[in-house]
Amino acid sequence: MIIVFGDGTVEETATEYVYRFSKTKLKQEAPFDRIKQTKSYLLPCTFAEIIRGDVILRYEKESHLLSFSRIQQENEAIKRKVVSRLVHLFQTHQETMLLPIPDNIFYTKKGEVKLMYQAMDHMPVTGFNRNDRLTHTKRLLAFAFSNESFEACMLQSVEMRNEFLQHIYQSTTWEALQELVQEPEETEGKQKKRKRNWSFAPFSFPLSTKLCVALLTLSVSCNLYVITKDSIQPAMVNAKQDEQSEKQKKHIQMLEQEKTKLQKKMQDKESEIKEIVGQLKIVIEENKKLQQKQATVPPAQ
Repeated sequence: MIIVFGDGTVEETATEYVYRFSKTKLKQEAPFDRIKQTKSYLLPCTFAEIIRGDVILRYEKESHLLSFSRIQQENEAIKRKVVSRLVHLFQTHQETMLLPIPDNIFYTKKGEVKLMYQAMDHMPVTGFNRNDRLTHTKRLLAFAFSNESFEACMLQSVEMRNEFLQHIYQSTTWEALQELVQEPEETEGKQKKRKRNWSFAPFSFPLSTKLCVALLTLSVSCNLYVITKDSIQPAMVNAKQDEQSEKQKKHIQMLEQEKTKLQKKMQDKESEIKEIVGQLKIVIEENKKLQQKQATVPPAQ
């Protein structure tokens, strides 16, 4: 069986998965030694080479593992075990890019999780931001706990009336996401343990000891009240006076600044008026000369 997968196709046989994509998808041709390294959370990669223009990756098939594409069929307890482990893997292993699609993830009903394709820096993961693993993980969780297709989860067009799905999409940290998907009984057990630890603490001392502590606390409180009543009030008055003085200084500074601005404006106006008066005097003198000239010209006969 051959399916579209990542940047190419995956062929499933009885014993292996064969991932094939064009070498033009590589950022550069580099050795595939790291991808062949054995890791507990990955399917073993038995072959990684470039053949006739294609990158060929072969992964050993483990028959006890199920494809994450069928996780929606499981009960909630199994889902929570699987996705809790999945969140941990995506949070912990960020040195490479684990392709975040259901066909790349496999699990057991006990909560064991393995992935197939991990992309080194020079290998393709088209459509997935390497720096936004949290968002990719939330889409996988939304897919697991809804009846929607993974494509709908990618587009975030999942029905948001489900409060649990809303909390998944609203999570902003790995810790919040992990706490959200933990099994309810585990979370409830932690809360009960905290309550037990706190509930018995007040009764771990004799009654007489507690009465002495209470009386001592009351005595110290009364003494502090008497001491601070006389000492704090003058301090408060001084603080208010300092605040008022500071306000007055700022007010005076503002007035001085306004005064300076007004004086400058008046000087500018005076200069402007003097210039206008000078121009008027020139015009008047010119008119006088013109009138005198006209008076000395004899009338035409």
